[in-house]
Amino acid sequence: MIRSIPLDVTPTAREAQLILSHVEDELRLLGGSVEQSQYGAIHFKLPPLWRARHLGVLHVVSSGRATIGAAGGAPWRVRYELKFTALQWAATALTALVAVIGWQSGRFNTYYGIAAIWLLFYVLPYAAATVRFRNLVRARVQEVIRQVYRTGEMRSGETQAPEDTRE
Repeated sequence: MIRSIPLDVTPTAREAQLILSHVEDELRLLGGSVEQSQYGAIHFKLPPLWRARHLGVLHVVSSGRATIGAAGGAPWRVRYELKFTALQWAATALTALVAVIGWQSGRFNTYYGIAAIWLLFYVLPYAAATVRFRNLVRARVQEVIRQVYRTGEMRSGETQAPEDTRE
């Protein structure tokens, strides 16, 4: 599922690239491999659980992509898609195991077991990793915006706020 974070300002091309490079740097620090596409997006793969250094809840994310843009006059957004391939396979394997084991017990016990597996081993890690990634991206966006405005760079079409001339 593609999710997005709306931007408060319209970034220049340089600022958009700077935001993506900050996200890219953060993903590399977490041990991920990151590639830039020719269209300004980044594609990344995070290491599996047994090779993850310090991903925290992001260890359930297999891969993903992120880009910045505005479509159809909508506000500018950072769009990202996370893929949970390994998590889906693990939940599916556990479901098959519960189905085989539970075949002898009641139907409802098997259904409850399968529902518990998907809740505990897919929904909760999925939600936690999505929130963590969203916070990571939001922090990098705010960092770039603060950096740009702290340096006093003026962007085209913007006017500088009047200075207080009182003494």
